[in-house]
Amino acid sequence: GNGNRNGAAPATATATATGNTEKNNSEEEQQESRPLTEKYEREEGLLGRVQRFRQLCGDIVNNGKVQFFIVLLIFINAVMMGIATFDFVAQDPEMEAAFELS
Repeated sequence: GNGNRNGAAPATATATATGNTEKNNSEEEQQESRPLTEKYEREEGLLGRVQRFRQLCGDIVNNGKVQFFIVLLIFINAVMMGIATFDFVAQDPEMEAAFELS
């Protein structure tokens, strides 16, 4: 008798807590999916402008195309540095000037 009643009460409390957690998660997801201008619309003055600027910078840096471009530049730089170490570059004054080894 008592074991059933005690077991049922926590299950109900857990279900209620889980329902609230799901509701809070969906509200957080909605806020995160908003465009950056809407996120900080309520903030006024310098603080709001700084927050919007920071969000814009973060959105740019975290953009997949921007990240791909940066990785591409790093790869090209690595290839160029590798080519610059070959003897034919060091022995040819014109090639050496193109790579500006110092």
